[in-house]
Amino acid sequence: MRVLLFSVNLTVLGAMNEFMPPASVVVLEERGVLDARDRLLAHRTGMSSRLTGHDGDHRCVEKIVFGNYVQSEEFLDVVLAEHAKRPFTAVIPGGEYTVAAAAFVAERLGLPGAGAAVAPLFGDKIALREAIDRAGLPAPRWAEVDGAEDVARFVAGAAGGSVLKPADRAGSQGIQLLDQDSDLEQAWAHAVVGDESDPSVPARPLRRRFLIEQRMRGPEYTVGLLVRDGDVVFHHIGETLLFPGPHPLERGHTFPAPISAEVQAELLSVMRRLVAGIGLHTAILIADCIVTAAGPMVVDCAARPPGASFMFLVGLAYRVNITKALVSMLSGEPVSMPSRPTGAAALRFCSGLPGVVTEISGVAEARRVPGVVGVGIETRVGDVMVPLTSSTARKAYVIAVGENPASAGSAAERGAAMVRIHTRPSANLVP
Repeated sequence: MRVLLFSVNLTVLGAMNEFMPPASVVVLEERGVLDARDRLLAHRTGMSSRLTGHDGDHRCVEKIVFGNYVQSEEFLDVVLAEHAKRPFTAVIPGGEYTVAAAAFVAERLGLPGAGAAVAPLFGDKIALREAIDRAGLPAPRWAEVDGAEDVARFVAGAAGGSVLKPADRAGSQGIQLLDQDSDLEQAWAHAVVGDESDPSVPARPLRRRFLIEQRMRGPEYTVGLLVRDGDVVFHHIGETLLFPGPHPLERGHTFPAPISAEVQAELLSVMRRLVAGIGLHTAILIADCIVTAAGPMVVDCAARPPGASFMFLVGLAYRVNITKALVSMLSGEPVSMPSRPTGAAALRFCSGLPGVVTEISGVAEARRVPGVVGVGIETRVGDVMVPLTSSTARKAYVIAVGENPASAGSAAERGAAMVRIHTRPSANLVP
């Protein structure tokens, strides 16, 4: 077995270490992206993300090779040369910006994948909205926009609020909830800039598109699928909680979601119709859905391993290694998945006020909360906490387990309430 992983995804590699043979994974990354990630990781932990110096931590890694894959096919010659040396048995998309490239390579090599014609939908929210419309799924009114004047025209006719989104960014970057009183010039400027601290975005010029849509109201859920040859072979549904404010950033998740069988059936029906409507082949799928008065609607959808510790949470709730199942499926091997969870797991993010971090407290106390199995801190004294406008601004989290969603969620909430990131105001902080 020899696997090609697009992008350095340390979570996926950590899971691969549990079942992949030594030196069986080739990682393809953009050199500039790896440099940016390496600087960030070194600042936070004093470690490197270059893998080659950490065989003990990443024993499954054979090597890392370089090639641009974001809005580029420069990677192809590198991949084909590696495949000629020793064939790959699976191609895994490791991040949001790798999905189209990974599907293209998988199809070129005759391996299972999302499909070269389908995968680009998951890196372009406008193309995804068009596909949802073609599939006849319920969807909000939406439009592509190219400036603050376009945004203003849409907002003026959108009772109940609007949502402005970059079409091709990840991690909630640039996404904003708007109403009639919003400063639309400022909103447009923020959407265009996004989060410049995201190391996964190449520094070179990229094409950008934007859309705006009617805001949907109702509880939000995350629906995850493993799809094989167009058939759903595994699913999970989690409850999603959001931070308050104009940026719809996820505050926490609970698996499984505490919902009725009827709502679960409605969510799965919408996702199966989406899979069939777009012609998805073989992939992992993660979708954000809002259950409105008119039924479930898909807010966003990705065809790569999810972030925010989703894989770990689902693994805790279902007692399964999702990464192992994904690699097996994309290798054309059989997979056996559980039909129901054996327990529950929850994650809650912690935050601090914008400013310079002066102290981090309560971590030991959070770890002693019954049910808490993990506390993650991704900042340190002297760092700057920025406003909660994208996922990169979340710097701490607590993971807990329980016999049911209520007990897992309660333990995660109690643990998160104990973690404190103390800050002092900074005159240089830009919202």
